[in-house]
Amino acid sequence: MLYVNDYLVTEENELEIVAQQLKDYLFKEKLIIVREDQVPVTQEELASLLQTNAPEIRLVAMYTTVLLREFKEELENYIQKVEVYIEDMRETENFSDVLNGFVQTTEALLEFSVVQEFLQKSLVNQQQVNDISTKTLARAEEGNLEYVLDILEYEVLPILHYFLDETNEVM
Repeated sequence: MLYVNDYLVTEENELEIVAQQLKDYLFKEKLIIVREDQVPVTQEELASLLQTNAPEIRLVAMYTTVLLREFKEELENYIQKVEVYIEDMRETENFSDVLNGFVQTTEALLEFSVVQEFLQKSLVNQQQVNDISTKTLARAEEGNLEYVLDILEYEVLPILHYFLDETNEVM
């Protein structure tokens, strides 16, 4: 038996059926499974939980709107920080830290992309991020750090804005 927030989702025992019924229920109710600290579980963690041979599995879920609202606030704040960072770099014309800023922003982009499975939308193209990173590395090796800032501003920042737009659309 599988419970979500004390609601019986299924009495089925076959893993594939349980997984599909859980997915359908979560989608219908707009819920997401979370850990005790209210952090969403990954697909791997959820699969591991479902694979236990326990006769009863109890999961905790929260509404995706709550998660998306928190995500949206965090993303808006992050975008503002990146925009201020870019503006400061342009004003001071000191590009010595821009590669570090690019790496941090790209890492944040990948962390933010986790939300795409909850939105059930493809928000980040891994190949696109790889291509941007390759181009950035080539420009950094040439010493063209201002171009790295351009990539951050005109290629990475728009992806973050796209995330925000898609989140607003879902909400």
